[in-house]
Amino acid sequence: MVSLLTPFRKMRMPVGITLFLPLLLVSSLPLVADDFRMHLRSKIVPEPVVQQDVRSWNPTETAIIVCDMWDAHWCKGATARVVEMAPTMNKVLTIARNRGVTIFHAPSDTMDFYADSPARKRIQTGYDDPEVRRILGGERWNNGLPSEEFVKWPVDQSDGGCDCEPQCPHPPYPWKSQIATLVIDEEKDLISDSGVAIASYMKAKGITNVILMGVHTNMCVIGRPFGLRNQVKLGNNVVLMRDLTDTMYNSRSWPHVSHFEGTRRVIDHIEKYVCPTIVSTDFTGEPSFRFKGDDTENPKPVITVLVCEEGDEIHYLAYKNLPPLMNELGSQNNWEVITLSSATFADFPSVEVLDRTDVLVLYVRRIGLPKEQMQRVKQYVNESGKGLVALRTASHGFAPVRLPDGCDDWKEFDQVVLGGNYQGHTGNDGSGSEITNVNELEGSPILRAVKPSAWHSQSWTYNTSPVAADATVYQYSAPPGKDKMPLTWTRMYGNTRVAYTALGHQADFEVSAFKALLRNLVHWAAEKE
Repeated sequence: MVSLLTPFRKMRMPVGITLFLPLLLVSSLPLVADDFRMHLRSKIVPEPVVQQDVRSWNPTETAIIVCDMWDAHWCKGATARVVEMAPTMNKVLTIARNRGVTIFHAPSDTMDFYADSPARKRIQTGYDDPEVRRILGGERWNNGLPSEEFVKWPVDQSDGGCDCEPQCPHPPYPWKSQIATLVIDEEKDLISDSGVAIASYMKAKGITNVILMGVHTNMCVIGRPFGLRNQVKLGNNVVLMRDLTDTMYNSRSWPHVSHFEGTRRVIDHIEKYVCPTIVSTDFTGEPSFRFKGDDTENPKPVITVLVCEEGDEIHYLAYKNLPPLMNELGSQNNWEVITLSSATFADFPSVEVLDRTDVLVLYVRRIGLPKEQMQRVKQYVNESGKGLVALRTASHGFAPVRLPDGCDDWKEFDQVVLGGNYQGHTGNDGSGSEITNVNELEGSPILRAVKPSAWHSQSWTYNTSPVAADATVYQYSAPPGKDKMPLTWTRMYGNTRVAYTALGHQADFEVSAFKALLRNLVHWAAEKE
């Protein structure tokens, strides 16, 4: 597949600031046996649409920089979070090192501690490339890229960012070395806090892929001479490992959100204006790291929108119509909306977001998914006990005409999960259909503000009767003068709240009744009535 993001393939500039595409494009590059399959996430602006790029990274051309994982910090909370994060980080470093990735340990201001270390001595001399020094302007902090020039920083960190209660005093810096949990291989690793030396070494060794991890994202990780901004400036393919990082943010400061939500907002800024991010799963194959304190948070509901219509140019243009409407509803209802959208080819590596999804909004048409991805979708539907809202072609969404190699279908999804009985449609003869609400259910949460209660849609009628006996039907659809068919209904599938509507024709997205219905269905599925 040729991606429209080909100009960004070498990532010589921050992704997401030059081109707006209302979809997620996935490029699956050929993998060498020893390569890492990297799932780079960034966000397209001005719309907060997730963009996923699947990359094949050669370990010998890849480096990890561990930023400021000190043995102690003046903030007790920051120290505790480093301790908690370090074991998972060490696991990533061990896997990466064994595969041939170069590891840079960069505990700034502690180089005297490593004076006799072979890993330190190996990079102390011979790595001061004049061109690198010129580009970086020496060992300067980078306080902003051109892409960030007119963007408000997402958190107020002016008080130092300590989230402890009471706040910790800010004494002279207590760190002496890197935390001992992170093993330093004296024969393979390197120790330096010099941006020029690290970049010069990478240039000499042909390393162009760089992963930053450590603390703190809103300060050192992004701004130090070896940090994210300078890696972008050097033209390297740089990413942040977003689950193995933290911020210095005090939740009592603007924007008055939890510490962990503050971190997520900084990561969001990075994904929009600096560089993509990845998670440790790409190395470990295990669920991404999450701070224990974050488990008790009550973040706003996460709505994941999965959109793919193969051949959509002659169908409903869902990839263009659904994401903007969901973003609008998200802003109105304080939802976090994550859109995974493809115009043609069904491949969604970042379907991992289902792990923290409250409602899956599904608009797919006759697709198969790579086996692991289909398993994640099935696991969400069958086991999560969360919400599912399916639109239009989702009734035959996983019933491809031809199943691609390496993919799975789910042909029984309509009858088993949705409780539907899709048998084709009445045909597009231009007559459209008449939409009517069930009168006795007008006061229900599903039909709240869905006005008028009867209207004409350009959408043709789906033959869906009979639906499951346990389904509650709220709307019917019929061609003018003909028998009606169930159009919108809800049911429980195990512990999963399932809602389906056959609406979703491109013209429906301009109708206020449809917008209200979609909002209500998502609220119901999220148990936010």
